[in-house]
Amino acid sequence: SSRRAPRDESASDPATAAPLDPLSGTLQWEYELDTSEPYRAGLLTTAGGLLFGGDGYALALDARTGEALWHMNVGGPVHAAPMTFRVDGRQFVSVSANHALLTFALPD
Repeated sequence: SSRRAPRDESASDPATAAPLDPLSGTLQWEYELDTSEPYRAGLLTTAGGLLFGGDGYALALDARTGEALWHMNVGGPVHAAPMTFRVDGRQFVSVSANHALLTFALPD
């Protein structure tokens, strides 16, 4: 099924998260990203089944279904792939956006 992030309809080059099953090559789902700003970010998946990325928003999707779980306006384009790390057993995700590094704690 196809899902869509908020986007500027005048953007000419859509970007899509579109995972393939590694054994069959079958498309699992699609999620169209906002490309109203130049798209520079990569994607990150976690062992817990989350997919993080960014366009004009930092976003989290369910890696199995493509369902949008969270998105946040970060004030400008996301410039790089998100990264994840743990501190004292708590997982965090960081994204670089609009000349800032934003870090979010994941729920326990």
